[in-house]
Amino acid sequence: MEHRHSHTQQNGKAKCLHYRNSKRCGRVAKFLVNHTDHQGYHHQAVCEDCKDHIVTSGGQVVAENAKGFTVRKVGFGRSTRTYTPIE
Repeated sequence: MEHRHSHTQQNGKAKCLHYRNSKRCGRVAKFLVNHTDHQGYHHQAVCEDCKDHIVTSGGQVVAENAKGFTVRKVGFGRSTRTYTPIE
């Protein structure tokens, strides 16, 4: 299992990857969402506040887990991440 510091917290939980005030949010991600913006298509883990913002902008919630997610695989180049719910 490969973790990237920018995508996970010290306890291995996925971080919220949505941008707020020109920085990544970084809270524990409890939702997986699909959405598009000016940069293209995104499938990312986000916190509740960021999820609400994305959904009001037309995004779709794909999965939800109260304990959060772990990042199981990080690709090289254009990053691809596989999120697994924490049991």
